[in-house]
Formats: sequence, structure tokens, C-alpha cells
Amino acid sequence: MAMKAAKCIVKALEKAKVSVVFGIPGRWVLPIYEALRSSKIRHVLMRDERGASYAAYGYAKARKWVGVCLSTAGPGALNALPGIVAAYRDHIPVTLISGQVSEENVEASVEYVDALSIYRHVTKAALKISLAETPSNTVLKALSSSLTPPTGPSYVEASLGLQLSEIKNCKTDFQLITIKNNTLCEEDVTQVVKLLNKAKRPLILAGHGVILAKAHKSLQSFSIKYGIPVVTSLLGRGALSEYSNLNLGWIGLRGNEQANLALSQCDVLIILGCRLSDLTITSRNILVGKRIVHVELDERNFYDKADLKIKADVKAFLECLLKHMKGFTKKPLWFKKKRVEYAYKGVMSKALKSVFKHVRKGFFTIDIGQHAILALTLAKVSHKKSLIIPGGLAPMGFAIPAAIGACLVKKGVEVVALVGDGGFQMSCSELATISQLNLPIKIVLFNNRGLGLIRQQQEAFYGVSYETSFKDVDYVKLAESFGIESVKAEKPEDVGRLIEENRGQPFLVEVDVDPRETVPLKRRLE
Repeated sequence: MAMKAAKCIVKALEKAKVSVVFGIPGRWVLPIYEALRSSKIRHVLMRDERGASYAAYGYAKARKWVGVCLSTAGPGALNALPGIVAAYRDHIPVTLISGQVSEENVEASVEYVDALSIYRHVTKAALKISLAETPSNTVLKALSSSLTPPTGPSYVEASLGLQLSEIKNCKTDFQLITIKNNTLCEEDVTQVVKLLNKAKRPLILAGHGVILAKAHKSLQSFSIKYGIPVVTSLLGRGALSEYSNLNLGWIGLRGNEQANLALSQCDVLIILGCRLSDLTITSRNILVGKRIVHVELDERNFYDKADLKIKADVKAFLECLLKHMKGFTKKPLWFKKKRVEYAYKGVMSKALKSVFKHVRKGFFTIDIGQHAILALTLAKVSHKKSLIIPGGLAPMGFAIPAAIGACLVKKGVEVVALVGDGGFQMSCSELATISQLNLPIKIVLFNNRGLGLIRQQQEAFYGVSYETSFKDVDYVKLAESFGIESVKAEKPEDVGRLIEENRGQPFLVEVDVDPRETVPLKRRLE
């Protein structure tokens, strides 16, 4: 049956069971929007393409499926770039479908930019739809690329002329498949067992790859059965419940002391799906003298001095390892977890403790800032409580649009966005989206009238701050102008209760923070 290519593109999304897309209509993508109008796919009108890409990230992370966003050509495609780069750094399956100026209009168009060349550097696949192949097949290839481990973003470009083209048959013979690398060398697994048999202080470092592989239960079974403690990376938090006695916490520059201490003292380290960034391993010296096994699907992430580099799906590796550990004697727990009470007395700390006390399950989307350092320290993550933070790119303005994406995954899910006034000013236009859709998102806004983290770093390194202060804004009135119930907390300890009292509706609570309030920082500028 003949149809427009734009409709064929939408048909591909339907076949892939995409139920939500985030975007903003524009001239060069209008035919796709016209096709969406008669589709069962829900379109969420964002107020900025950057917000659309962050919302797709939040949706993908919360649903564990591909998040899709739409943009027009030129400035639209470029605006979406931060969210796609964040997804690329964190292996989040996001697909951006962008319009493009018609081929015959390239030189004359004021909105033309070669976005395809740009996105080739920050996606797993950057594809241009042409009539040489059925449009639906190209879209499904992009989606498959995003969902195939190691997961990540993809980009699809369709010119206006292509979208308007009449095609005779929208056949979708390409099947949406996600290929898992389950091929394991028996010899590699045998070597790991030998290392663990000889180990006196074995340790597992669980990264984001454990979560992406849905290997939580396998990790838990292995750790408990053989008495091997676990530390995690920032993005690996939740791989094993942080309420477990075997989870010592997360390591790195912002991590906790006992997790870092365990890392320094172990003799055999099993790294599962983790990129050793400078925030995860602050000094390579800490790895000297250890026997190291690195299990990873993305070869770019391998530690170059690992004794064994195993390219494999983490879940497949753990299941295979469990089968080969017969006869292995459970080791006495060499590092015992201690209960740590953090003595932070500031307003931000009190407010966050109140939030985590009252909100025991759901998603917390976190913007970058002083509050993030405290939130990451004070939160305990489990299968019921998840943090969504773009750890690889660390952009500001992320939390609110990402909360929109997470909120649309499941009706009734609790979503709290933690944001400073700097990040809020970068993303507050999305309050209009929250209000229009009546999404029951809770926003905790920490207002210290400036860029607090940068101000603190400037004062630590240079003894003075420069260009980090804002004129005060009445954020309560601003949020109310969007139709969102808002209040300024009288006491930081009230924040959690206020959230609980406003369940079921959009709500913003402002926490007034003294600009002089600081958070614990590791002294480093390099």
C-alpha cells in the first residue's frame, strides 16, 4: 500500500513498540509530525530540544528500553546534542530522529548544518534515510543499534523531500533485534576461578554494565554464595542493594571512605561493566600490585593493565562463573561493613535527609551541583529506589526534563528532581510541560543564589569567587505562574513532609540555602 515516507518512519517506531516520543515540531520535520497525529504513539511537547533529549535519557534509564526524541534541522538537531552525548557516555539507549533541509535547498537554507557528520562522533550509529532502502528498515537499524549491548544512542536523519516522498511499500523486513555477546572462553572463566581460589581479599567492582545487563540477581547470588564484598561506581549504584552488608558503597573522588579503603586493600579485583574514569579511580597507583579481571562489552573501557580482559555480557559471565565455582570454598568476609553516620549539619543535608526519609521508592533525577554531592552521599540505592544522574557528561539543566521522561514510564511512579538554582534556570521552561501534562513530579530547588559548587571551588583554589552570584528570584511565584503548586520551606526538615502532603500533583519546594554553605570536596584541580 502506497504511503508517505514520513508515515513509514512512524510505522517503524510502532513496530518497535515505542509508545512515547519527546520533541518539538519544526519546519523540516512537519511530515513526521503529521504522521504521528494519527498514530497511537504519544508525543510529549517539550520546550527545548535539549530537554527532549534529556527526557528521552530519563525515560530510557527508567524503562530500560529505548527513549526516542524528535528535532527539526539545524538549531533543533544541535540543541539535542547534550542529551545524546550524555547517553553516549553512559551507554543509554536513546534514538534521535531529526529532519533535514531538502537536498536541493542545502546551500540556500539558513538552517542547514551537517548534523550527520557531528553525530557520527557521539552515537553508535548515525544513519541517513534514503529511498535506496525502505525508511522503516533504516529506523529499525538505528533502534537495534541503540539496544544492542553495549547500548547507546543513535541518530537518524530524514530530509524534508524524503519525508514527503511517496513509497509503494512500507515493508519492515528488518527485525528489531538486540544481540547479546554471550560467547565466553572457558579458559578465561577457569583462570578467574583460579585467581579467586588463591585470593585472600577478593573484591568485586560493579559498574553500570551490571545494571544494563540486568545482572542484579546474578551479582547478588554470586556475592552472597562466596562471601565476596562489592563496591560500585557512581553509575553502578543499585547493582547490589546498598542495604546489603556485602555492598561497601561506591568508590572514587566522591565515594565513601570504606569503599575506597577496601579497594586499596584487596588483592584480586573483578571489574564488572565499569569504565575506570578519573572520578571512579582517582589514582592508578591504587591498582598497582593487584590481580585484575575486567569484564566489559565495550573494548574502549578495558583497563590496559588488567591480567584478564574478557569481552562479555556481565550477566552471562556471572552465570558461567557460578557454574564453574563448584568446589570453591566460601571465604570468610575479609572486610566488614561499618555503619556510617554522616555529620553534615547544613541546610542542604537536612533537607535531603528529610526527602530520603519520606520518599522510599521511585526515581531521583539529580542535577549537578553542591546538592548532588550530598544527595549521592546520603541516598541509599536499592531496586526500589534509583538515582538518574548523567555521570559521564555531568551537564546542568538535566534533572527536570529527565524527571518528565522517568515519570511517563509508569503511572503512579514517584519521581523527585533535585536541582540547584543554576540548573533550574537552565531548564525551568520545562515546568510548562509538567504543568500541561499534570505530571506528579516533585521538584526540590536548592536556592543559594548562584553557582555554589563553582564558587566553592574558586574560593578553594584561588581564595576568591568570580562571576558566580545571581540576583535573587522568587521561584515560588515563577512556578505558580506555570500553574504548579509551590512553597518555600520554613525549615529544611519539613521538605519530605511537604512532598508527602502533595503527592499526586506537580509540586515545587524551594529550600533557602546560605551562599556560604559548603560541601565536602576533594582538593584537586587538573
